[in-house]
Amino acid sequence: MNHPGARPQTEAQRKRSALSPEWDVGDGRAPRLKYAIFSLPRTGSTNLCAHLRRRGIGVPLEYLGAGSIAARLGCLDAAGNTPLAPYFEQLFAKRTTPNGIFGTTIHPGHLRSFAREDVDAAADFLRTFDRVLALRRRDKVLQAISLVRAQVTQQFHVFPGETERSVPEEAGNSLFVRIAAELATIVRDERYMERILARLDPGKVRGAWYEDVSDSVIDQIATWMSAGAPPLDPSQQPYAGTLLPRRGNIQEALDLKRRFLAHVTGQTN
Repeated sequence: MNHPGARPQTEAQRKRSALSPEWDVGDGRAPRLKYAIFSLPRTGSTNLCAHLRRRGIGVPLEYLGAGSIAARLGCLDAAGNTPLAPYFEQLFAKRTTPNGIFGTTIHPGHLRSFAREDVDAAADFLRTFDRVLALRRRDKVLQAISLVRAQVTQQFHVFPGETERSVPEEAGNSLFVRIAAELATIVRDERYMERILARLDPGKVRGAWYEDVSDSVIDQIATWMSAGAPPLDPSQQPYAGTLLPRRGNIQEALDLKRRFLAHVTGQTN
């Protein structure tokens, strides 16, 4: 078991640590500012959330969907479902940083779990947040490849000191079929996302592209998310124990993209 402040060594341990009571830093008071990172998979939300947690700007994580802390917080009903109102009341009480900020990450799939294709209902949920950051990726082929690589290698993020896993060389046409399927899902979900964003107050929404995110852009986002809240001491636990992931092997991804495009266009040798 990891003691408070220890740095977990596996992805599963890191996730358990982030969802553990160690990060229940709230004192029960309601947040003065709530933000949502509305993102598609493989757009850098994990990296951004790690930066924000390290700075004490909320404790942004995926609180909806599989692996949530609803059960730990006693927010499951008799059927095993999660009523959103009591669950978020508990999240606000437990996961708001002492400077009054609450953050979460939301994917289109999370919204579909309760709103289905009711775009207005999904937009109503996002309207409860004071800031909504839309995080997307221009190169959707590389986005789909990144997701399939993570699924195949079972390594969704690479952290300092870790060796990056490669896709097995024998992976062939079946890999391209998976990439095509994920690409179609990404395009569908981005259209769903855009329909929701169009219904929100533009003054509360900001967009960022994966390809443009740098240290300076993260600084700008952090300033926007914190909205003048007093900074927390980043040397204190659990903030200081937050590891920052790094981007994966771009050369392998580019090679897979070249092979995938050649496959779908029939230009294979």
